[in-house]
Amino acid sequence: MVEAEGRVRGMIATIAILSCTSGPVLAQEVLDPLVAKGKLLYEETASDVGCATCHGMDATGDPYAGGVYIQGVLKSTMQSALNGGVEEMDELFDLTTSEVVAIQAYLDYLFTREASLVDPVALPGKRIFEETAGGVGCASCHLEDGTGDVGPNIQGRTAGDIIDALGRVEKMSMIELSQKEIAQVAEYLAILMEASGS
Repeated sequence: MVEAEGRVRGMIATIAILSCTSGPVLAQEVLDPLVAKGKLLYEETASDVGCATCHGMDATGDPYAGGVYIQGVLKSTMQSALNGGVEEMDELFDLTTSEVVAIQAYLDYLFTREASLVDPVALPGKRIFEETAGGVGCASCHLEDGTGDVGPNIQGRTAGDIIDALGRVEKMSMIELSQKEIAQVAEYLAILMEASGS
């Protein structure tokens, strides 16, 4: 976990440096060997079809192929999908642990690149949303894409909306977030809404 977080921070720093230079940021300039391996697996070679067949080349999903947005998807969610959670994936893919780790690194890279291009302050909001808010993360009720399950769709909700819900919704009363954390979650929710095309 620490190693993965360090790798993501390193990629963020590299992207920040490259984005300050003139000209476009090319993928080969920022891909470390593990991410490059994951890119190849994701786009082409995973079980001879690649993940992009259903999830799109940028991992934002393909509704016609049934694939959903998976940039920055949690390791536990990916493992669940590969191990029976998504029937088609369970039947189609037979990946080694190292291949899964590489694909995960590439998906983290894609999310980091997209988020940093929108607003770097949004990156901490992903972790709060998915893991740490209330000890379980907002995604436990609102799903990883924010479209809702136990809780409603909250894509694009503002900091004011979050503050209101924290004070009004009984199930959320145990969640304690600072003003900064609330702002970071709101930034992340804006990215989720943009990614969904809503």
